[in-house]
Amino acid sequence: MERRELGVIRRNMFVRLPKRPRRRVPDILFISKENLARIRPTVVNGPPDLAIEIVSPDSQNRDRREKFLEYESSGVREYWIIDPLSRTLDIFCLRGRKYRALRPNGDRLDSAVLPGLYVRQKRLFSSRRPKVADVLKELGA
Repeated sequence: MERRELGVIRRNMFVRLPKRPRRRVPDILFISKENLARIRPTVVNGPPDLAIEIVSPDSQNRDRREKFLEYESSGVREYWIIDPLSRTLDIFCLRGRKYRALRPNGDRLDSAVLPGLYVRQKRLFSSRRPKVADVLKELGA
């Protein structure tokens, strides 16, 4: 992302959403080049372009309901919910004012916000990691 100058990725950074007084802390977030002015030293003022949450046993309701609705109404363009317990990945893309689930292309789920970013669900939850050479070949490197 940064090599292609699309924006920046941050981990565990406070996000101040415009319609909520509460701050959220996505596990991973992406801010596009156009929205870099939102980033301050300790907080992102406004919605990230992409928010990724990794579900834990105590965050099921928060990630799937509370954050879903807050991110949707605040204009987070894409929201990923990775659930290691149920071994699922759900990707939602903002269409108008509502999230729509992105459908996989076979085993592959592609980001609508970040060109070139995709996940193969099989690999995401596999106990065996793919060979680096195989991944590089798939990426065209």
